[in-house]
Amino acid sequence: MRVVLPVLLVLFVLMLAVSGMILIVGKAKRLPASRILFAVLICWLAVYLIALVYVTILSRSSNDAAVSAVNLIPFRELLSIFRQRRYVDLELYLFNVIMYLPEGVLICCILNHLKKNSWRSAVAICFGTILPIELAQALAGRGIFDIDDILCNAIGFLLGYLLAKVISSRFFPSNRGQRPHLNS
Repeated sequence: MRVVLPVLLVLFVLMLAVSGMILIVGKAKRLPASRILFAVLICWLAVYLIALVYVTILSRSSNDAAVSAVNLIPFRELLSIFRQRRYVDLELYLFNVIMYLPEGVLICCILNHLKKNSWRSAVAICFGTILPIELAQALAGRGIFDIDDILCNAIGFLLGYLLAKVISSRFFPSNRGQRPHLNS
């Protein structure tokens, strides 16, 4: 786990550097702001997904969990935590929610740009990223296939998606359906 933070920091710096290059090249080529923003969002999503795979699969040893363990009973462990008053163990649930907030925000912004922003698309993308990671954890013996993780991840994704929707409608109400332009 000691290696996770430095790797995430390197990925974050890489994301900022590539975003800066996209902005510089985009402005130099006089690309519309919407195309530049879209390229930056795709860059951020790619780096986010790399970090997500690293944190959830690659950074773990195969000794961290039983091979092909499965939990299909929703919130069984959560109820146990409350019954036994082990509130410190709630940290994992909170982490699983927070971990998918950025993806919800990014997907909302990308779908808005593509003008294909619907709940069906968002939910499909949400489970299209969560389920393969859960399966990979179980098959590689680097975690378990856990319904609680899936539910918490989905809650985080949907909260991020809703947050982006609320912010965009609150702060950019006149721009609905319009694409931003950079004035230089």
